[in-house]
Amino acid sequence: GLYDFDSDGDEDLFISNGHVYPEAATHDIDSDYEQPPFLFDRGPGSRFNRSTGAGDIFKTALRGRAVAFGDLDNDGDVDIVLTTLNDKVRILRNDVPNANVLVVDLKCDGANHRAYGSMVELIAGDSIQRRWIHGGGSYQSADAPFAHFGLGATVVRDLKVRVTWPDGKATTVDAPPVNHRITVTPDGYRASGLRRR
Repeated sequence: GLYDFDSDGDEDLFISNGHVYPEAATHDIDSDYEQPPFLFDRGPGSRFNRSTGAGDIFKTALRGRAVAFGDLDNDGDVDIVLTTLNDKVRILRNDVPNANVLVVDLKCDGANHRAYGSMVELIAGDSIQRRWIHGGGSYQSADAPFAHFGLGATVVRDLKVRVTWPDGKATTVDAPPVNHRITVTPDGYRASGLRRR
């Protein structure tokens, strides 16, 4: 999954690992059956670097399978639910230090009331972050249908959110409140607070 786990304004990468064949543990095939998950932080120049200080789970060998992403505790950052083959489900709660965020939830009338297929853009001056609202996700999983945007440690002025709906029409929200979840409809928006630490 590509999400901005550290809320610094760019998307990072989480990968669940684990070989599909138990024989990997007993044969010399240059791979282990149980493997730790990986978290890669996007650095300068869009280069991904493996994160080493994200927690002990990233040093634990697992038979990782399905992964789902969403904000489970409504604090504005993206948490992870990880299933493992014939083992327990693990919840990886994201507790990065508070950074400024904006979470966008879309609602519209009709059968596609979650507005799957929409593009959400956060515009801050010359910078544009884009997220797409999609169904599904990892193997046998579905991610929460919200657009998460990290803004880092500083509050950027002149923010705008632009939603391009599946039918091609657009809605713009000027000066959305930072550190809130906003619910955008084709006619406007409303904001609700996040549980910040």
